[in-house]
Amino acid sequence: MQIRSSFFTALLILPLAFCMILLPGCATSPVAVVASPVEQTKYDNALGIELASQLESKLKFRKDKEVEIYLRKLAQTLTQASSELSAAGIGVLVVNNSKTKWSNYSLPGNRIYLSDGLLRGLDYESEIAAAIAFELGHLLKRSALARYAQLITKPDGCFPVPIKVMGPAGIFDFSEEQNLKACDAAVEILYKSGYDPRGMVALWLQFQKNSPRSPFEPELLAKLMDRTRRAVSVYAPLRNPVVRSEAFLAIQKRIHNL
Repeated sequence: MQIRSSFFTALLILPLAFCMILLPGCATSPVAVVASPVEQTKYDNALGIELASQLESKLKFRKDKEVEIYLRKLAQTLTQASSELSAAGIGVLVVNNSKTKWSNYSLPGNRIYLSDGLLRGLDYESEIAAAIAFELGHLLKRSALARYAQLITKPDGCFPVPIKVMGPAGIFDFSEEQNLKACDAAVEILYKSGYDPRGMVALWLQFQKNSPRSPFEPELLAKLMDRTRRAVSVYAPLRNPVVRSEAFLAIQKRIHNL
């Protein structure tokens, strides 16, 4: 995950169809200029490498190998619920942001970044699974790439660089609709993976109880809560959904000590 290759160097390996996005002048959307789903994935991952480089240069991380292994295995289980996500490996890093906003992030290439402050406050594996599933939902909906396309394109149709990665008007400053659609996708992922989807309700409650640390406005949290409950009501109840696995119980203390 610590790849530092240039975005433009990475693009050299892609099909000639991508060359037009590098030419001076104007284009419609630098994210949309592809010839096939395979090329789209290659482009998305190349862009994800560059954006991860920019993001990680601004973050500090908590290092605990056992916790990282556990989180990666949990994330792998969740990605198996989607053919789009399961084709690639996944990496999970723990961000040291407990004293600021408990922000999580995700980028193409199945890169997940989780807040240490949030993780320490979660008592159930289904809640951690919900946090990861929500980020996977954003990946499925290509939320960061859509924001990138918006930010990099000027009103005249030309696209400059660099763009802002974090903060207001950054690539993770998603619209209400993007967050709600990611929520729908997350509930489906949890169901298909066998995790109790009510963990997502508990996740939103955790943000509500810690509003100074929440990256979501209260109004959006209320809508996410309502959307989750509506999405859960569509599915038949799971038999023996995963709430706390043995693997989680074995690592829970280390997570709380991050």
